[in-house]
Amino acid sequence: MGKKEQETKDLIQELQNESEAIRQSVTIGRLIQDAADREHERAKGTIKILAGLLALSLLINMVVVGAFLWYESQWEYESTTTTTTTQTVDGSDAEINNIEGDMYKDNSSNQKNG
Repeated sequence: MGKKEQETKDLIQELQNESEAIRQSVTIGRLIQDAADREHERAKGTIKILAGLLALSLLINMVVVGAFLWYESQWEYESTTTTTTTQTVDGSDAEINNIEGDMYKDNSSNQKNG
């Protein structure tokens, strides 16, 4: 076997090794793509579940708010206004009856608050 034949055999062996490496690389690529596709499908399912839960949560919140508004509408509220009343009395012994129910003479002062 000459040097040329040995080089040819080495080259053929190298090509076979490269061919095997390429086949292995393609196989690994297909396995990775398969795993990625399965993960993508699983992620889509998770997103659908989460979107459904979000929609359900919003619906429940709207029902709760509606029930609260209905409950609050059952009550009748009265508005109050503040008015200032000035009392004019004549005479030195006239009696004043204030809004709290205290009664005193007009020439005296109400010392209740201070």
